[in-house]
Parts: sequence; structure tokens; C-alpha cells
Amino acid sequence: MTAKTGGANDFYRLYMVPGMLHCSGGDAPTNVNWQAALESWVEKSEAPGDLVASDGKGATQILGPFN
Repeated sequence: MTAKTGGANDFYRLYMVPGMLHCSGGDAPTNVNWQAALESWVEKSEAPGDLVASDGKGATQILGPFN
């Protein structure tokens, strides 16, 4: 696949969110502005790196792309 695509990092990112339930919620900061990250990647060619998740109460956690 790498020979054909140049590597998945050119077009794919996977973020694991510790503490998140199956689709949302949980006991950890899980709110992330995914839309802004995608817009920057598509419209400005700025691939996302670390993202900040928050819980609305001041707690945050850094989410890095899974390698």
C-alpha cells in the first residue's frame, strides 16, 4: 500500500480518545473541534497534529494521532 499511496499519513489520521464511551460521553475530556481540524487540512493543507479535548469544566487532555 505504501508504494501506491505514499503512506497513509498523507490522507489519514486516527485519534484514540481515552475515557470516551462508544460514540460520545464518558468520564474524561472528550469534546474536540473535529470540524476545524478537517477544514484546516482540506482547505489549507495543514494536517492535524495534537488536538485538545475538553470537558466543559476546565479539564483538558491532549490527543495525538495514533501511529
